[in-house]
Amino acid sequence: MSVKLTIAVAEYPHTAAVRSGEIPIEGVDAEIITVQPQIGAFRRMVRDLEFDVCELA
Repeated sequence: MSVKLTIAVAEYPHTAAVRSGEIPIEGVDAEIITVQPQIGAFRRMVRDLEFDVCELA
């Protein structure tokens, strides 16, 4: 059984394998969200708790 999580993380070389699914997150059905610019994801997470996981500065 997998847990569905929405994840907002920017596109970096160190996040590429997770974002592409090359490195899976065990037990998680990940929906990777791209927000451009990433600061927009910060606001949406802090104000509305829109994502389950979010990169924050």
